[in-house]
Amino acid sequence: MKILLTGFKPFGGNATNVSSEVVSTFSPHSIEGSEIVVAQLPVSFIRIGEVLSQLIELHQPDIILMLGQAGNREKISIERIAVNLMDSKMGDNDGYCPNEQSVVAGGENALFSNMPLKRIVENLRNEGIDAVISNSAGLYVCNCTLYNALHLAHHKGLDCKIGFIHLPQISDTERKSMLLEYMHKSIKIAIETTVSNI
Repeated sequence: MKILLTGFKPFGGNATNVSSEVVSTFSPHSIEGSEIVVAQLPVSFIRIGEVLSQLIELHQPDIILMLGQAGNREKISIERIAVNLMDSKMGDNDGYCPNEQSVVAGGENALFSNMPLKRIVENLRNEGIDAVISNSAGLYVCNCTLYNALHLAHHKGLDCKIGFIHLPQISDTERKSMLLEYMHKSIKIAIETTVSNI
């Protein structure tokens, strides 16, 4: 079982991005019986589709799990849906500010994650981790990334599970190592739950 696990580079003036920090805590064999490939994605509306296409072509993953940072959320948020829309007054790292632009011209209005979302949340909560299913990944690069991955898999005929998880931003440096361990555990549970449902 091959898993592509991705995080993002820092953006918006931040020195770090918790998604990349969490991804870096995983080794190729962090999940028994599986191989994990980690990658750092650009915070770019325009480039993300091509980067994902290359990663998918190269690794042929069975599971694609993408992580993002959500500074306004306190819970682990498992995203259910991606919409075919980009809209942001805050530019990406390329300086691009889309104004109600399509992620993929002529693409479906919305695409849904095919990961076992409710089972993931249930297993996380059973371990005392505060997690929810989110019905909005926003309109920034995170949503764009999930939409691109789902669209690519669908149109390439790939049989893989695809999901996106938003992580709270770490602001308390004194508790950083503990919080990273907490988030690592959360993502490990999400992956193991998905593997057991394939």
